[in-house]
Amino acid sequence: MPEVFRRLDPPRSVLVRHDDGRWYTGSCSGWTRQPEGGWRAIVEYTAAVGSKYVRAVDPEHVELVGE
Repeated sequence: MPEVFRRLDPPRSVLVRHDDGRWYTGSCSGWTRQPEGGWRAIVEYTAAVGSKYVRAVDPEHVELVGE
């Protein structure tokens, strides 16, 4: 059976590109394989006070902090 989830333990600090095109600091807890192929990052971040996003984003929407 092919691997469908890769957990990062501990989660990595990342920058995430939000829908508004801006980059926000967050964390990546793992990667999930998509049915059509490819991988998506599981990220958590805040774009404004009181907001919290937990999403799966394409690789081009996430960058490791410090890389």
